[in-house]
Order: sequence, then structure tokens, then C-alpha cells
Amino acid sequence: MREADVRFNLSLAGELLDFGTDVYTRLFMDESFQGMEHAVLRRVRELTEECFNLKTVPSGEVRPCGEDERMVLIGNHPIYETQWITIQVMTELVANAGGIGKRELLWNPAYVPPLLAWPAWIADLAMFVPRNNHEEAVRVIKAACQKMFRPNTGVILFTDKHRPTSEAVTRDLKKFAKTYPGYGIENWRYTCFPSSTGLTRVLDGVPNIRVIDFTSCLDRPKPYDATFYVDQEEIPQDEIFDPANRIPEIPGENPISERERRVRGWLLKRYTWKNTKFIHERQR
Repeated sequence: MREADVRFNLSLAGELLDFGTDVYTRLFMDESFQGMEHAVLRRVRELTEECFNLKTVPSGEVRPCGEDERMVLIGNHPIYETQWITIQVMTELVANAGGIGKRELLWNPAYVPPLLAWPAWIADLAMFVPRNNHEEAVRVIKAACQKMFRPNTGVILFTDKHRPTSEAVTRDLKKFAKTYPGYGIENWRYTCFPSSTGLTRVLDGVPNIRVIDFTSCLDRPKPYDATFYVDQEEIPQDEIFDPANRIPEIPGENPISERERRVRGWLLKRYTWKNTKFIHERQR
């Protein structure tokens, strides 16, 4: 482990402890949690860039969330060290931010220390979905639609299932390139396969929600002295639900709605663009 990694992890642990303390203090004092995430995310972005001598290059222009609007902020998983920058860029668009994540974040320190997940859950800044129980996952996402999508709020949803380790990317490529031929999945080298369930439930459950897609990547495998690109683009729902995006029925698949077939088809096309265009063209 490099000195930069040690500094980063120690500094991050300190920030998360401070965040958790702030949450419990506000809970005890019966104070609002809204907007408290912005300050800690800015500090974590700064320490990430400092520890790794990392340069962040944002691109794309999106109109900020209006007072009576709601956003779902989707994107591909960055690597662990840079996910904080992506999240911070996402939250610049909204007054209040939240997230939908996997339930393992509540207890498994191999992901992100529960120092963050439990306070975020208590403060209604996050809801956590079980990945091995589809019906329960749908229930949690429906509850998130009712509870988290307040006015001028954006909820973060990383649509691919895993962080892009070489093992996870290779495993998904072998599995899904055969399942969905013709989408270019065999050319994916930088992301895992996206799930359509969460995004479809959000689009079904929150009327007129704005969809903002973020594509992020490093210009090299590790963050040391690297450049980190974060692009943002608003995606009209008409584009997502275009009938041309509909995927065909797959033998043996779990039943999904016609709307989700279109969402999944759009995600496959979008992730092919992410892998073969945006991310690939920025590699050194």
C-alpha cells in the first residue's frame, strides 16, 4: 500500500466519523438533516485530489434542479477512490441529495465503512436494497420513491452492479455478451453490466422526474497522478422509452414489464457508448 493510500483512508475515516457525529447530534437536537451532505462531500473530494495528486475534469452542462423538480442521478460505478468525486459532482445539481445502494454497505467494511452507511440511513439520505431478493428490492425502491424524492432533491443510483474490478468486468462480459448479442457487450472493458430494475421503478414511481446520466473514468487503472473525467448529460425520458430500445424476451429470464425492456435496452446502448467511446478514448 502506498503512502497516498494510507493518507487517504485515514483522512476519509476522520471525515466519516465527523459526519456520523453530526448526524447523531442533529438527531438528538431534533434538527434538520437536509443539505448536510454537501460540505462533507466537498472536503472528501479535496482530500482525494490532494492525496493522489489527482486532476478532475468535469464536462457537460445540465440545468440545476428547480425548486419543484426531482432528479435521479445515474452513472457507472467509478473505482473506490474516485467515487467520492463523482458523487460530489452529482450533488452540485441539487439542494438535497440521497442515494440508493446495496444493503451490504450497512455492515460489510469491504465496501465502505458502515461509519457512513448507518448515519446516511438514519438521516434519510440513503436507502439500501438487498441484491439477492428481487421482491424486497422492488419494495425498498418503491419506498424510496415516496420518501426520498422531495422537491429539489436528486437521488443517486449507480446502475451497474459492481465496482469495475478486472474480475467483475470479465465475469459480466462472459455472462451477458451471449445473453444479449448485438449490443456490443463483447467490447466492454471498463464497466460491469447495468441493472434496469432500480431505474425503471424510479421512473414509474416519480412523475416527471429528470434523468441525469454521469460517465466517469480515470485515464489509467490507478488514481496516482491521474486525470479523472466526469461527464454529465440529461436524458429525456422519450429517449429512454423509445420502442426501438426494447430488448427481446430471453428464455428463462425473470418476467419484466414492457417499460423495463425499453429501459434495459437503452442502458445496454448507453453502456456500450461509455465503454467504447467515452472511457476508451480517454485512456493513456
